[in-house]
Amino acid sequence: MSTMKEHLKEMHTAHADFHATAAKAHQAMAADENESDASRDFHKTMAAAHTTAGESAVQCCKSLDATHKAMGMGEPDRIGPDAVSIIYREDNVNLKMVPRAGAPEFRKATEGMDAELVKLAGLEEL
Repeated sequence: MSTMKEHLKEMHTAHADFHATAAKAHQAMAADENESDASRDFHKTMAAAHTTAGESAVQCCKSLDATHKAMGMGEPDRIGPDAVSIIYREDNVNLKMVPRAGAPEFRKATEGMDAELVKLAGLEEL
């Protein structure tokens, strides 16, 4: 299993390779005299877009080389963020907790918890 950093570098390298290949293909089509002017203009535009996207992917690879640790990369052998927190408005009435698959029933999870904490967190309604 690769580390998060290695995984991201492989992903960005693959994107850079794809965009380089696509840019070359569009450049070749833009140079084809059998193509219409509109088609050649389109392929020139697409070649430029792929070149820009490829350069961006290369910059991401370079930044990963210069980074020792990025946010969410605490465990080197784990792919996935480690400390994720979400800030939300308390008055959001559409927010509802959905337990993950295999999680214990929520009422059981709150058993033994301080009643004031359960009430403060709004868990008694679930």
